[in-house]
Amino acid sequence: MAPLCAYPSGNPMHAIPTSPARGGQDLWLGLGALAYFAVNALSQCLVSPTAELDQAQQLVLSQDLSWGYGPQPPLYSWLVNLLFALTGPSLAVLYAVKVALLGLLVAGMLQAAREIGLDARARLLAVAGLALIPQFVWESQRDLTHSVLATVCAVWTLWALFRLYRAPSLANHVLLGVLVGLGVLSKYNFGFFVLALIGAALLTPAYRRRLLTPRLLLAVAVALLVLAPHLAWFAGHAGAATASSAKFKMAGGFAPAGAVSVLYAVLAFLGPLILAYALSWRRAGGRPAALDGAHTGLLVRLALVMLGLLMAFVLVTGATHVKDRWMQPLFFFVPLLAAMTVAHARVFLGLAGAIALAVAVLLPGQALWASLHDKASRRNLPYAELAAALRAEAGRPDVILASNELLAGNMRLAFPDSRVGVVWSPDGLRAALAEYRGRTVWFLADNGGHDRGDRAWTEYAVAFPGRQPQVVERPLLHMATAGHRIYWLALP
Repeated sequence: MAPLCAYPSGNPMHAIPTSPARGGQDLWLGLGALAYFAVNALSQCLVSPTAELDQAQQLVLSQDLSWGYGPQPPLYSWLVNLLFALTGPSLAVLYAVKVALLGLLVAGMLQAAREIGLDARARLLAVAGLALIPQFVWESQRDLTHSVLATVCAVWTLWALFRLYRAPSLANHVLLGVLVGLGVLSKYNFGFFVLALIGAALLTPAYRRRLLTPRLLLAVAVALLVLAPHLAWFAGHAGAATASSAKFKMAGGFAPAGAVSVLYAVLAFLGPLILAYALSWRRAGGRPAALDGAHTGLLVRLALVMLGLLMAFVLVTGATHVKDRWMQPLFFFVPLLAAMTVAHARVFLGLAGAIALAVAVLLPGQALWASLHDKASRRNLPYAELAAALRAEAGRPDVILASNELLAGNMRLAFPDSRVGVVWSPDGLRAALAEYRGRTVWFLADNGGHDRGDRAWTEYAVAFPGRQPQVVERPLLHMATAGHRIYWLALP
């Protein structure tokens, strides 16, 4: 089998041509992927008008423009705010943003593959490899927001580094700096990717020679310029910006569970891709293609340095809980490595196609067939019907305060002219009521799921001594045997 990367001069250090490979297939592949994402988005919209958790969060955050939004960086919310200024809050717009970003992700993978000289077959395999990563093919289409944007920035940052290697011009250094800045503004764990990419480049001799020049300072300066306003906000709001650090379950000192959690997260993230690679390698009789060249060395080192950084993180912080979805902007490039060495493309592509087809059926099916397995998802929550009942009974308030982001975001869809907010405690509710004194305020509480108990109200009842809430309830979507209720009070 011929190697996927040709060596023009017989020297592995010159494995990458001076201009990217050309291929008309890429346009059709990109358009096909875009159509796939669009059909899946449309099917989810048609099945349920309910926003998922991350979508609901954006419906809340995008009401304002700010240099920061608590524990998440601001770029995604800026983008949504800009679009909502033109269209009004809309679930369809959120899906359109997701479709566009996933299309850019595929385009970035194709461009990165072309930049390192992979042929048409290998570029197809690289894109197919994304379908073998559950966080891309399932979670990214279902709900994720910041992680998708960060991964788009990461793949184009990798492409920019490949491009800089080929042509280390001032413009390419500026481009690299801009993309790094945008990546950090997308999600903070993008910083792990930047550190690992720098480390891998410095450990790769050919890259080290291209990177360690005075022009690198220009890239750093541009990245800092892009980040400067947000960094200033971060410095003044460090508590809010790091509020979600508890999710790592830091134990204080090294805990073996942290290292195990990292390995488990990486394997869960890459598991189907590794399995498909192993089956295609076995089907071809164990004959991997040649691995060589500066770019291949960079990618291998990038994977190893990334794993080392994550292990160092849990060692230093004592973190014991690492989720596979956090790996998305960190190990997205592994399909590129797999594409270089897949020996039997038919097996690899067949598995990727089967998973993509199954996902296309299950994305709407999760809500549509909930009654078959008696397990409702957030898509089954009848927030539109509940909001219609509230509107019929009490009109429209100036402000809606909700007990969780899922409820608040979905109420913004139903009441686009009302201000919505989330109050996490009775004290927070009292403070918000004081802020909005003189305006018509509704307080809404639910359990963020299909549990019909009154736990959601009892937590906040202390803020309203002597008052009882009103209750509105409607059947779950596609699962009429169960219902969902909202407890609410109108506060003049």
